[in-house]
Amino acid sequence: MEFEMGVLASAPIDEQCAQVGTDDCREASMIECYVFRRMLERLFPLPEDCSAYFIIKSFPHDFGAYREVCVKYSGDAGAEYAVKVENELPARWDAVAIQELDWLRERIRYMRAVAAGSITLDAVPELYRLQDPPLFRAKPATPPFWRPEPPSSRSARPTMPDASFVPNPGEE
Repeated sequence: MEFEMGVLASAPIDEQCAQVGTDDCREASMIECYVFRRMLERLFPLPEDCSAYFIIKSFPHDFGAYREVCVKYSGDAGAEYAVKVENELPARWDAVAIQELDWLRERIRYMRAVAAGSITLDAVPELYRLQDPPLFRAKPATPPFWRPEPPSSRSARPTMPDASFVPNPGEE
């Protein structure tokens, strides 16, 4: 089965995103694309008869690589799905994505401190020792803002990368 690819964006269309050539571009774009892909998967559930999936792809640029979330698809149903996603791309981060962005940045900060020897892993709050973002609610309630997922549902989700670098799942 041959797949076509549609390039979508690295973040919601009205949000600022990582700029190629800046010091933090690699890390920021990886985080943004990882969370944006998860957001698109939430907003656009895949119909049963559809062959499509989201990836994060790097593209060369004069000042370094940049990343975009893309949709790979095949067949008529896949093409319809890709067009729907492209036409309905969100303008802003949703509440869950905002919480995931904050969680990822904080987790990376803790894991870097552990790697540098500034703190021990035991000093990292349990929430930031998780491999994947917790299941955040669409509208944050009073603390706690998250609830752990049952173990059976964790294995089906993309895994959060370790602290040696930052999100790169699904990148081609």
